[in-house]
Amino acid sequence: MLELLNLGVFVLRGINMRQKCKIYNLIIPFLLLIISLAHAEIFYVDNDNSCPGTGTINDPFCEIQLAVDTASDGDIIKVASGTYSELNNYGGLKQIVYIEKSVTIKGGYSSDFSEPPDPQSNVTVIDAKGEGRAIYITGDISPIIEGFYITGGNASGLGGSEWGDAGGGIYISKATATIRNNNISNNIASVGGGIYLDHSNS
Repeated sequence: MLELLNLGVFVLRGINMRQKCKIYNLIIPFLLLIISLAHAEIFYVDNDNSCPGTGTINDPFCEIQLAVDTASDGDIIKVASGTYSELNNYGGLKQIVYIEKSVTIKGGYSSDFSEPPDPQSNVTVIDAKGEGRAIYITGDISPIIEGFYITGGNASGLGGSEWGDAGGGIYISKATATIRNNNISNNIASVGGGIYLDHSNS
């Protein structure tokens, strides 16, 4: 990183210090992002694999939650096509995926996890089958969820930060989550059947 900054000093010769500071304020976060991505670990999930799996490309986890439990902030979880319906009771609630880390979870992969993912061809479903929420996201985190069909969530009487029956598909509490390129349908709740935001900037 020091070498990159030194290169920046060389490139920025001839402009005043205030301009340099403004440019550095733009460059440094970008460099930190590159460094964090370079150190991100990738975990793999395929429900056709034997449980529990180890999360490698040759021995994927069989459940998304196992990958989330193992991952750290900044890590990436790649999920192969299939239907994921294994409920857990994390946080005293009932859901398929409970997230309290800034992880990226991407569906739409084939069983060999070739890039790029194709959610239309490799349909990846999180289906709570009417027995709980599909996804619960909580805390001061910034996770990314993309490439899934999210369905079958039922938040009736499940509890939450404020609304006990809110967010059948996805409940986001205090987090700044990015939810993109997902199909969210056929979820039930008194408030926010598809998605409910509780003190969230998502």
